[in-house]
Amino acid sequence: MSDAAFREPPFSAGEHEKGFRDAVIAEAVGQIVASSASDCRIAVVAGDELLSKAIVIKTGDATQSVHVISTIEELKGLISTLVSNVDEDFIQQMRSAAERFFFEQGNLETFIYKEQIKEAILRDFHSLIYAVPEDANEVKRGKALVSRPRFKEKVDDRMYWVSRIAFRMEAYDDTRSASSVAIRSSADYSGLSGYSGYTTIDDETLSASDLQSGEAPSPIISSKPVFSVFRVPSKTGYVSFDVIWSVSVTPQMQLTDPNVESIDYVETGWGQ
Repeated sequence: MSDAAFREPPFSAGEHEKGFRDAVIAEAVGQIVASSASDCRIAVVAGDELLSKAIVIKTGDATQSVHVISTIEELKGLISTLVSNVDEDFIQQMRSAAERFFFEQGNLETFIYKEQIKEAILRDFHSLIYAVPEDANEVKRGKALVSRPRFKEKVDDRMYWVSRIAFRMEAYDDTRSASSVAIRSSADYSGLSGYSGYTTIDDETLSASDLQSGEAPSPIISSKPVFSVFRVPSKTGYVSFDVIWSVSVTPQMQLTDPNVESIDYVETGWGQ
């Protein structure tokens, strides 16, 4: 009751109370932790920031090791870490190094640019990316998103990582007049909530051959500068791929000799 009254996590600030169900979840997690053995490891997947904060507060004094993570992919990485022959601190240190090694916005020396990984995906999986869903007759590709690397395994001096790359997609049905043209604000497209923690790959730093017609359309000039005329997609979605890559780790903790082990199609998802 106190958390609701004072809008403490997971309750959100504002006039109207929001967060009751999340509060029940946080309380349940707290009870599970309190009734677990002290040597038990507990992992909670919570994509909501306020719920995550509430769970951290509830379990802050626990003797157990409680991990509050935001995605299933992070959970997979945690499990891989726990079953590997290296400790969590080392993996966390190497993960930060791997993140900078694989991709930094606009840094053409990072692995994703030097190896032309995005171009390889667009080339090798063209038919999957541009597959037209039901109730549509055209698709266009939007920006690409890249996740933080997930630890896979360590074999001798080589560490294996998984980086997920997802493309925002838009589908159009030009037989439906309502989906062909509409007026909307020219504010930036916020993207998929499921990939809110991902970093957008800036196409402006890539070669001209990588820029395709699927990028955001140019606005039609209007007498009202605040608004622009755009085609409105009948549905939006994404298509995602896992890039499995490896590097050697020197005694000085430097990452060398990178290699793309495989690029695997994961899934395509369409909303409305």
